[in-house]
Amino acid sequence: MMGGGGVQFLITIIIAWVLFSLVVAAIPLRMEVEYRKHADDDRLTMVLRAWPGVWGYKLEVPVIQWNWEDWLPYLRMEAATETSTGQSLTKHEVKVKKVPPLPLGIVTKISGLFKAGLDILRINRWFYRNIRCHRLKWVTEVGLEDAAATGMFIGGLWVLKGWVFANLQRTVKVEFSRPEFEVIPSFAETKLNLGFNCIFAIRAGHIMLMGLRTFWILIKAVVGQRG
Repeated sequence: MMGGGGVQFLITIIIAWVLFSLVVAAIPLRMEVEYRKHADDDRLTMVLRAWPGVWGYKLEVPVIQWNWEDWLPYLRMEAATETSTGQSLTKHEVKVKKVPPLPLGIVTKISGLFKAGLDILRINRWFYRNIRCHRLKWVTEVGLEDAAATGMFIGGLWVLKGWVFANLQRTVKVEFSRPEFEVIPSFAETKLNLGFNCIFAIRAGHIMLMGLRTFWILIKAVVGQRG
């Protein structure tokens, strides 16, 4: 049996762990995302800070290149046209995108985890409501070959930016009344320059609780599948 000293030591460890968890849960995390595109200069920067001046992490991607061509497998075919004597006239290469079908077992498991997915979505909505947005800046400079097309594109951009801000207000807590939106038309030359900056804040405790609740839902779903 554990003596009185051992019980006191165990209680002290538990209290210390609880206090440490509360301190960690109360840590405010601040994340800043910035994207800049000017001519050929593409740059994405993400900065995560906890207690400014104490701890921080910065990730910078100097060049962003999207190559969608290699994301999906494709079927490669070659077709040739020949004369009656066998002389080659033309030759064409065709790439047909094809997504491989999922095995039946995987489809069954996915359908079985559908309820767990809905539960996680509900948790996500709770999680997002605890995120505070402190800044949203989005500057776009655009110019097309035709002035009328430029005007129509600018109108569409304003509609898009308004839609983004409205959805942001419904999803997270916005700490400002108006975002910093700007659209600059360029009728002299064809260009597309972007400047985007947003700052979000959340406490570490909300992230911890989100992770624990998600983990518990997944454990129940896996156990239910095996049972």
